[in-house]
Amino acid sequence: MRRKLLAVVISMAAGIVLFRISNITAVCGIAAAVFLYFKIIRKEEYGKWLFPDGNTDQKAAAAMVVAMVLGAAAFCGQEALFQAFERLDTGQPVKIEAAPYKVYQVDEEKYRLECRVIMVDGKKPGSLWLRMAGRAWGGDRLMLTYIGELEEPASLTGCDITFRSPISKPDSASNPRCFDYANYLKSKKITHTAVCRGFIKVERPGFGYREFSRKVMMLRESFLSSLGADDETTALIRGTVFGDSHMLDEDITDDFRKNGTAHVLAVSGLHVGVLYSVYKAIEGKTGSKCLTVLFLIFLGFYCMLTLWSVSAVRASLLIAIKVIGNELDRRYDIQTALAAVLLGIVLACPWALFSASLIMSFLAVAGMSAVTGFAERHGQEVFAKVFAAQLAMGPYLMYTFSQLPLGAIFINIPVIFIISILVPLGMLDLGVFALGAGNGGVMFLALSRALTGMARILTITNSSASRVNFLAFTVPSPPLSVIVTIYLLIFITTSESFHIAFHRKNIGYVICCGILIAVSVAMTSAWSATPFDKASAIMVDVGQGDSMHFTSGKTDVLIDGGGKEDYDVGEKILMPYLLRNGRRDLDLACATHLHTDHYLGLRQLSGVYPVRKAVVTGKKGDIIKPAKDIKIKILWPVRQNPDAEDENVNSLIFKVYIKDYTVLVTGDISKEGEKMLLDMYEGTDELKSDVLKVPHHGSRFSSSPEFIRAVDPKIALIGVGKNNMYGHPAPEVIKRYEEMGIPVFRTDEDGAIGIRKEAGAFEVCTMK
Repeated sequence: MRRKLLAVVISMAAGIVLFRISNITAVCGIAAAVFLYFKIIRKEEYGKWLFPDGNTDQKAAAAMVVAMVLGAAAFCGQEALFQAFERLDTGQPVKIEAAPYKVYQVDEEKYRLECRVIMVDGKKPGSLWLRMAGRAWGGDRLMLTYIGELEEPASLTGCDITFRSPISKPDSASNPRCFDYANYLKSKKITHTAVCRGFIKVERPGFGYREFSRKVMMLRESFLSSLGADDETTALIRGTVFGDSHMLDEDITDDFRKNGTAHVLAVSGLHVGVLYSVYKAIEGKTGSKCLTVLFLIFLGFYCMLTLWSVSAVRASLLIAIKVIGNELDRRYDIQTALAAVLLGIVLACPWALFSASLIMSFLAVAGMSAVTGFAERHGQEVFAKVFAAQLAMGPYLMYTFSQLPLGAIFINIPVIFIISILVPLGMLDLGVFALGAGNGGVMFLALSRALTGMARILTITNSSASRVNFLAFTVPSPPLSVIVTIYLLIFITTSESFHIAFHRKNIGYVICCGILIAVSVAMTSAWSATPFDKASAIMVDVGQGDSMHFTSGKTDVLIDGGGKEDYDVGEKILMPYLLRNGRRDLDLACATHLHTDHYLGLRQLSGVYPVRKAVVTGKKGDIIKPAKDIKIKILWPVRQNPDAEDENVNSLIFKVYIKDYTVLVTGDISKEGEKMLLDMYEGTDELKSDVLKVPHHGSRFSSSPEFIRAVDPKIALIGVGKNNMYGHPAPEVIKRYEEMGIPVFRTDEDGAIGIRKEAGAFEVCTMK
């Protein structure tokens, strides 16, 4: 078996994925691997099915089984460690002593500090063994959000800080298949969050790694501030040279993402490859061993400048392995090197395997290594590498970001050319600055002008390409099983083993590959399915506001869309929710009234997502029938008064008939509005509904007992944001529903809420 390490690392990753799915899945998968080893691989007459070169290589196969067990055990161990540190989740303000190891600015008065917890209320978190494990695998780390101004954020690296704040677990995804902040932080070994507006900084002794890293960060920030460029250009240089894009304008970031060039904002193989090319050009002329050592040291220094980003570490390690291999006169195999790097990263943090940045980094390299040879054999050598990287990342971009940048192959050509100049120019300018020529030196000024000029050219090139890029598409995310199928087919059919088996007509090997694909797809389908897939009515979590999603077949209706003045709910919450759940467009968007927390999100959504029809006006008796199983009837008002001072007077009251149950959507009506509805429909069952969207987010000025009895709901839903200033929902309102035997679900505690009726009974699913 060739590339034994690659096979071992893939087996370890499989063990981690299986345990992530469930404990039972991991046990069954490991048991199947053990059975396969003892019943098939150890028998020579069957082993050739899995090893087309005729060598069963039992030791490598045994190592693969052991690696799968170790992968599952490593993930289980890190999860257990994370759970052990849940004792930090106090819920009450505590005195925290922490050591920041990464500091970056989010906006003018907001900073994020990744910290290791030293003490909580004067006590060290956990036993000595637990603290040692925490240093290695995380769990004792938190993400601190500091609100205020900082003069020298980089100076906090290497110091200790003391502050008071509650420690809490980060928010998990509140809508199905949407971004999960808790899992993202786990991939960074962080399990808790805190917020503060002030802290006390304690200087550490002036030696050691922490002090050195602080000086490196301060050097980087001093260099950026000395460039004399505008904020936009400085932020772009920060992102493209050092991989820190937190301060980059959202419009510029969107242009990079739309063009499929966002990889230049994270230090990756492209950046390190450019620096390696410069090293090779110099080394080829000098042949100095000392230069090689200095370059390896420089790679570590560059990783430190990028705050040890996964992509920078991955690329630097790959290049370091290549450089060391050349010096030792050893053959370099990129797939084996990739496996070695992945092994190190996953052992350091098993949760990192699910990081989007790590996945895209390795997909790009794996794609180039697996597909380039195939493309070159078929006469496409010129575009092979660019095509291979885009092909490898394309399906993942569709699934994760709902984007298909087909024009990226062409747009990347000028962008990569600019980066090949920008990155070495930036590092040369930094070197000149570090040597003391930054105080008005002619060379520093010349290099800085060239650097900022190239950054502006990159901005213009990227924004121009974004405006004319008709090959960039926003698409609904395909099912995860489809993505897994695509990748398995690509990497299996382009592999050397499959190539050998195919030409030798090894039908057994081909059948085994087919079984592997079928089993993987079946497991992925089962794991990625959510109860929301069967729900026909979903209250979407939009924070402080209402949004009801009704779906039947391919028809989708949204009533209200939330909204916040300083946040684009339409683009950042509603559109990702719809696209990630496979919704191509919206057939109907209705607003109960024009208040910000009901209407603004719909207006924002219509600017970035296809909305076929919108309804913001209507009167009693109007009926809308967007699908066979969906009918919407307007119960109020008799007629709308455009001169009314209170918009709630004009609030549309919708009764939705979906499949075999009904939902009453009430907007923000008060007790007076409820009284008018009761008077209008007295003696009828028009208000009676199975599900009630509680009026006015559970305000104490609504939900009168008479109104609740008239509706007689089996389920009550409240759309409300966390810690809102209005005090919604009122405790007495919640108690009123509970005393009437009506279960109440609320988005601030439950996240999105899905409802379906099966065999005459209601089933409710929640995200939390």
